[in-house]
Amino acid sequence: MFWLAMGVLFFLLFVATHILLARAGVMCVELPKLLGLAVLWLAVYGAVWAVGGGMPAGTGFWNVPLAFTSMALFFLFCLCYILECNLVPYGSPSMKILEFVNRSAGAEASHVQLKDYLTGERIVQSRLDDLVASGYIAFDGARYTLQPGGRRVARLMRAYRQLFRLEAGG
Repeated sequence: MFWLAMGVLFFLLFVATHILLARAGVMCVELPKLLGLAVLWLAVYGAVWAVGGGMPAGTGFWNVPLAFTSMALFFLFCLCYILECNLVPYGSPSMKILEFVNRSAGAEASHVQLKDYLTGERIVQSRLDDLVASGYIAFDGARYTLQPGGRRVARLMRAYRQLFRLEAGG
């Protein structure tokens, strides 16, 4: 149980370090830097394990020492966190609606206000601006063009939806 708790502790240290570095302006949501930070904490975790004398013989799941199992869990937690972090900057249409209602007086909006907000193409334009800023699409003043990163994401999402037999949606 000690090693599993250590895995969670090192994951929390990873998240805290990311938050501190993001607030200091050193790193935000940059995949290579986040992966590097996760590997750095994994190395520190391995060093703690090595200095602590390693794992006593005969303990572990499926003959895999708990220290290695907890390191794998730590790294998987980090990967899940990194994936979620990459989604934060891009607000879904539903999130845009929630933000609109939250900014309204008393955190409520009438049906007319929401209808005006939705039909005013503000959500579509803000999504397009986000996609251009992220480099997934390019805008030349007249047309939008899918970029290589956007193609990869589109293929990945298509494969994911086919795998789970999901309908297209936003």
